[in-house]
Amino acid sequence: MRIAAPALAAHVADRRGRRRGVLILLAGTSLAAHLLFLIAEGFAALLAVSILAAIVFTPIIPMGENMTLLASRARRFDYGRVRLWGSIAFIAGAILGGRAVGDAGADAILWLVLGTLALTVLAALAMPETGSPPARRHVPLAALLSDPPMIVFLVTASLIQASHAAAYGFATLAWRESGIDDDVIGLLWAEGVLAEIVLFALGGGLAARLGPARMLAIAAAAGIVRWVGLAVEPGLGWLVALQALHALTFGAAHLGAMLYLVRAIPPEHSASAQALYSGASMGLVMGGATILAGALYDDVGAGAFYAMAAMSAGGLAGAALLARVMPSVARSAGSRA
Repeated sequence: MRIAAPALAAHVADRRGRRRGVLILLAGTSLAAHLLFLIAEGFAALLAVSILAAIVFTPIIPMGENMTLLASRARRFDYGRVRLWGSIAFIAGAILGGRAVGDAGADAILWLVLGTLALTVLAALAMPETGSPPARRHVPLAALLSDPPMIVFLVTASLIQASHAAAYGFATLAWRESGIDDDVIGLLWAEGVLAEIVLFALGGGLAARLGPARMLAIAAAAGIVRWVGLAVEPGLGWLVALQALHALTFGAAHLGAMLYLVRAIPPEHSASAQALYSGASMGLVMGGATILAGALYDDVGAGAFYAMAAMSAGGLAGAALLARVMPSVARSAGSRA
């Protein structure tokens, strides 16, 4: 669903040229789909509702990212200073949601989801329209995937983002096995998100000067350091330093990817390109990397992070190649715009 549903929604948005209505529809139907969990019973019913909910929920984030990017280009504001509120909301949701579940039990989870989806509907209704000219011709995913610079970008960004798979899936297990208390582990994860917030708040100007390829290269180089560091199972002091690198391994990579989409993709095809990036990096490649990381962690424990470092090294090579094609991409994008 992470691959197919965003692509379909993005195609509709690009063809219409107006995205706000699509976002409102997605948010409203997502709330309605999750309400069905209140009456679904049995495996078949739960599976059907889960599939329906995934179809209408997964396109919301890439659609919102696309609208924010278009608005930042039209109104000339710093995308990172908008995006940081997503990270702040994540921390708030984790803390408040955890307390709610601790007080009321697991039954609180669905009500929390429904409440936040209701807020999402209100936010979608309040969003300004960020229209673009309707796509003059159909641009299927196959056409985007036949563009060499786009392929280089997708491979590069996906390798860097998916190199987080072992950390997201198994770092907590590794830290517990090394004797670190759960409360400290929670603080380590919070540190990583706070680090990305700082980058989003302060790094927009730097990212604009460096450009997409250099931002991706910085993220990849930081990934090599971070994952090799986690592989050797360092002490708590080193873990604090390595977690701060999340600002670069995730934050710099995300800013670099968004810069590429703004500079290289014409607005009328931007939703499709955004969905393709989201589906590839956080869906297909991340899913495969998580399976690989799980198998490796089962065999070699923290040594699984060496594979993640290798993925970052591949991302670094991809960023170098992207730097060679990016100037021509920027010029062609400017002529299209």
